[in-house]
Amino acid sequence: PRANASLELTRYAAVIAGSAVGGFLLAAHGGGMAPMCAVLLGSAATSTLASLGVRRLPSARRARSLHLNPWRDIRGQLKRVAASRSLVLAIAGMTMFEGLATLMLLDALLLGKVVFEADDIEISLLAATAGLGIGAGCALAGRACRGGVPLAFVPRAFAGIGVVLLVIALGRLSYGATLAC
Repeated sequence: PRANASLELTRYAAVIAGSAVGGFLLAAHGGGMAPMCAVLLGSAATSTLASLGVRRLPSARRARSLHLNPWRDIRGQLKRVAASRSLVLAIAGMTMFEGLATLMLLDALLLGKVVFEADDIEISLLAATAGLGIGAGCALAGRACRGGVPLAFVPRAFAGIGVVLLVIALGRLSYGATLAC
C-alpha cells in the first residue's frame, strides 16, 4: 500500500505540474503550439535522460518467452486475479477511485470554464489543486495502511470525495472557496 501510495502521489504530482504549466503556457502564448511542443519535448528528453540512471536488475523470469498472442497472458492473469477475492475487491476499489478522481479532474476544468468563466491560469489552478488533494489522499491512505490493505478505506475515500463535491455543487461557492474545497 505504501509503494502504491507513492506511485499515485508522484503520478498526481505530474498531473498537477502538467495542468499548471499547460494553463500558464496557454495564457502566456495565446494558444500557440510551439511553446507547448517545446515543453513536451523538453519533458520527454529529461525523462529519457533520467531513465538512463535507473539501475538495471536481473529479469525475474528469464525462461519466460514472449507470446505473439497477448490474450493468452491476459487470460492467465485474469484467472489469477479471479482466484483471490481480496485482489478482485482491491482492483475494483482502485479502478472506481481512479475513475472518480479522473472525473473530478475533468469536472474541475469544466467548472472553471463554464461556471466561473475563469481564464486558463485559474482553470489550471483548479485542476492542480484537485490533483494535489487526490495525491495527498493517496499518501495519507498509504501511510494509514501500514502494510495491509483495509478495504474499509475505499468507502471512506468515496464518502470524503462525495462530501467535497456536494459542498461545491450545493454551496454555489465562489472560485476561491471551490479552490479550497
